[in-house]
Amino acid sequence: MLTKGQKIIMYLIGAFSLLIGIFTFMPFRTVPFFANSATTLNAEGIVKLIIFPLLVVGMSVYPNLIKYGQIYDCRERSKIINVMSYFPSITYIVAILVFILHTLSYSFSPLGPGLWATAVLLVAGYLVFMVILGHFADAISMRLSKIGSIIADSLIGVIIIALAICAWRVSHHYNLFAAHTGAYYQGDPFLFCLLIAAPFALYYAIKGLIKLITVDEWNVYISAADATDNLANISVAEYNRAYNNILDSFEYYFAEITSEDPEEELEEEPEEELEEESEEELENVEEELEETEETTEEETTEEETTEEETTVEETVPAEEEAPAEEEAPAEEEAPVEEAPKPVKAPKVLTPSFDEVVAMAQSIEGGSEVSNENKTVYKFSYEKKLFLILQKTSNDYRVAFLADNEDILKYIIKYPRVIIKPSSPKGDNWLLLINKNNFDAELLETIMKNSLTTLKRLLEEARAAKEAEKEAKAAAKKEAKATAEKEAAK
Repeated sequence: MLTKGQKIIMYLIGAFSLLIGIFTFMPFRTVPFFANSATTLNAEGIVKLIIFPLLVVGMSVYPNLIKYGQIYDCRERSKIINVMSYFPSITYIVAILVFILHTLSYSFSPLGPGLWATAVLLVAGYLVFMVILGHFADAISMRLSKIGSIIADSLIGVIIIALAICAWRVSHHYNLFAAHTGAYYQGDPFLFCLLIAAPFALYYAIKGLIKLITVDEWNVYISAADATDNLANISVAEYNRAYNNILDSFEYYFAEITSEDPEEELEEEPEEELEEESEEELENVEEELEETEETTEEETTEEETTEEETTVEETVPAEEEAPAEEEAPAEEEAPVEEAPKPVKAPKVLTPSFDEVVAMAQSIEGGSEVSNENKTVYKFSYEKKLFLILQKTSNDYRVAFLADNEDILKYIIKYPRVIIKPSSPKGDNWLLLINKNNFDAELLETIMKNSLTTLKRLLEEARAAKEAEKEAKAAAKKEAKATAEKEAAK
């Protein structure tokens, strides 16, 4: 599911795209305040053919970044992101085609009958094609790989540039032909029909955007090869993802029943401070976890004691009102059965936390430390941390080291899954948060490379120290030689 902030950004992109489309197809020369102005025609060309295309490209950057981050074997793609990555471009293309068609409708004289008829047929046909394509763009883009998406986006960029040049050439010819004619700055039946149809088109576009973003639909596409060779694994992964999404929805809508806030859980950070200095710091982290658990138990005991005292105080007045002679030995009250609290179903994560721990334990050369509950594992090499595993009620986290060239690649390819953590501190640390499923082979490779990265960093640190020692020794030797020369003089 997209975050609330991402949905707001998608709403804004859709709204600005529709505004750009309205101003693109509307001829400025027919607006009363701009009619018969000497600069209207030039301003129209600059705004529609230079500024608006740049804005369209700018608005498409953010959805496309998320789209390329989600492309992985052409599965688990957000329909919102797929549509919004093409929505600004398709809206502008349709609007500029309508603008060209309206300009051509003024007269065939500037181009001649033959060329004019050809241009009208091509523009009208391409306009119908783009309107139809807009309804199937999401289904088509779902089948595209990363390279296919790059080709499609590049092709759309070329089309925008070509149509902008075409619109400029058509406008230039008609401006030279009819700029001195008063009828050129007035409305016409075709423009009247466009203005009548525009509110209806705008209504259905806004309605579709609201439905699209509200539903937040995610699509899954399986290629023919995967359906033949890997269908069983894909089915299990998709079943687990759907199961986890249902649990997320349950936590969101029934937060008061479960006494948990999923939004806080999404933003929670590891309870302990993860440091990389020594084994003593690892022990301090474990002590902090134990103190937190003891504090939680004490608070629970205090709440139970408070409830018992309140029950006693409420029953005392009833006992005082009873006559003295009717006092009888206290009988044991029948236990009152409390309604069982709803039990939160555990999430199914792929790979499981136990499998990830087994992978980490199989790495040769590292030493392992864990807490009593076996929810936090820390792996170190030469008393330096290189891997931290933590299990929570909703997910598990893997803090690992990565080379500088891999850090940006991971963050872009797996947004909101691999992030830059605030703890442990260090330029090479990354944090992987698995709430659904993650490629087990890739995760094992990441953990093994973490130890390799630590060894490289240690070697670089040792080399730097050796170089520093050699520099100091050379400086000391040079100073000694200088002192001896001065003494000889």
